[in-house]
Amino acid sequence: MTTDALDHRLLRALLDTAADLAELADTESVLASIVRRTRALVGTDMAYLSLNDHAAGETYIRRAEGVVTHAYRTIRMPIGTGVLGKVAEGLAPFQSLDYSNDPTITHLPQVDHAVQAEGVHAIMGSPLVVDGRPLGALMVAERRARRFTHSEVTIVESLAKHAAIAIQNAHRYTEALNAAGRADADRDHERESLRELTRLDELSSRQCQSLLEEPNETAVLNRAAEHLGVEVELLSPERPTSPLRPAPTLPSRHTAGVAHEVEAPDGCTWTLVPADRDARDWLAVRRALDPAEEKALLRTAQHLLLARRLRSARRATELEAGAGLLAELVDDSAGGIVRRRRALAELGLREDSQVSLVVIDLAAVPEPQFAERVLSPVAGVRLSAPRGGTWCVVGDRPDVPARVEAAVRHATEAVWQMAFLGPGEHFRDLPGAFHTLENALAVSRVAGGLHAVDASTVGAVGMVLAGAGEASKDVTARPLAPLRDLPPQRASALRETALAYLDAGMNVAETSRRLFLHRNTVLQRLEQLGAVLGPDWHTPPRSLDLHLALLSAARDDGGAPGAPPARSQPRRRAEELRRSRQRTRE
Repeated sequence: MTTDALDHRLLRALLDTAADLAELADTESVLASIVRRTRALVGTDMAYLSLNDHAAGETYIRRAEGVVTHAYRTIRMPIGTGVLGKVAEGLAPFQSLDYSNDPTITHLPQVDHAVQAEGVHAIMGSPLVVDGRPLGALMVAERRARRFTHSEVTIVESLAKHAAIAIQNAHRYTEALNAAGRADADRDHERESLRELTRLDELSSRQCQSLLEEPNETAVLNRAAEHLGVEVELLSPERPTSPLRPAPTLPSRHTAGVAHEVEAPDGCTWTLVPADRDARDWLAVRRALDPAEEKALLRTAQHLLLARRLRSARRATELEAGAGLLAELVDDSAGGIVRRRRALAELGLREDSQVSLVVIDLAAVPEPQFAERVLSPVAGVRLSAPRGGTWCVVGDRPDVPARVEAAVRHATEAVWQMAFLGPGEHFRDLPGAFHTLENALAVSRVAGGLHAVDASTVGAVGMVLAGAGEASKDVTARPLAPLRDLPPQRASALRETALAYLDAGMNVAETSRRLFLHRNTVLQRLEQLGAVLGPDWHTPPRSLDLHLALLSAARDDGGAPGAPPARSQPRRRAEELRRSRQRTRE
């Protein structure tokens, strides 16, 4: 099942539950609907829901789906024992791969007998918690031993949060109906409570509908603003309001399910509700709220948390899927061609598609946020996925490398390097192409700084320097030792001329063209080089050592070894040319 389909089914289940809750006439039907949808969505052998009896210190199964035996269906056990009791404590989701053989949980003989009679092995569940108070647990179980995946735990946890709200609302609705019939004096108050509850449910339904369309924070905040008639902001120490509208001092502590009223420097009263468990972010409204509006803001915080969980789960799944496709593209085993064809089809590419490849080495950049925020919006990017400490990009446009480089350069100040190939890489050659990219990236790492290296231009010299790394510095610096005694500007000009001369195959005319210098100036510098380095400086094998030394020096000055100067360091080269012309005029 794709990530979008899974998110769609989860949100549809939540919306259907909200629709059941709107009737509120039959609590048992609501509970049955929650259990039935949980089992269907996760695909387990059974699902059940327990409620806590805090007076007795026990939790008991209230509704079940897929359970065969009466003993299992009527389990009642102390809170804190077994898997069900541990989840019902309200701390966090919990699972046991094989209940009967799990020594980490407290076993009860009567419960163990019921579990064995039902044939249950794997059990997982999430607590039902509202306003910090555990109501019970939403559980799923299998008649085989296995580990539930992170996505399955997230689904049950999300449904448990909505189920807890449904149970609480049904209880409140029943209490409101009973209270409405007690006395005429209380009737108006109870009717208002029902109206508030209905409006709150309507807000929940609208927010769930927004999450179904796109799970993001903005949609949740917009629905809350429409409900309250005032802008709802998300504040944090890193995300203050406009200087024209001073933000309040955020509380250092918070109580779950409680709104805070604080005063801003301009005297305005703000109402704040923590938007996460650690109170890093706060939902904020620039006025005081009545109790019903506070509940709406608290409900919004719950839906905001749900949006973040869904988005995080989708990111993780997309990263995993992208890494899998990338592994198929670089698979050079016997069956690799078949897998590459399948991966290309999954990306919407043909075997004759002209693809561009980019490999990026990043530091201090969060992976999921980076891919979603920087790489995904780049036009032509079909796949961006992590691989071995790098990010790999596959594109179907010739300008993808340039666009990726511009996007990364704009998005982060962290030290990064990238290597690219294409367009035109054939699908049969992709494993070798990625190997070439990794070698080119090694060259860029040795160069340091900000570099974008065309892997097709990194020759053997660059690979030798990259492989030698720091150890090459002392050896390659020796042939240039005589130039150290010269004035810096003169030494720089001679190094530049020597490198261009050797790069041009010792052709004076080509050297003159590359340096934008007069032929006579080049000849004068070559004569000076002979005087300083010796007349055989451009004769093999000494010229090879000198060439390596010059390339290494260019690398240390900010260029990529083995890469064309115009591609790897255009600004530096232009500045040196300007200085050379100035020295010539002088």
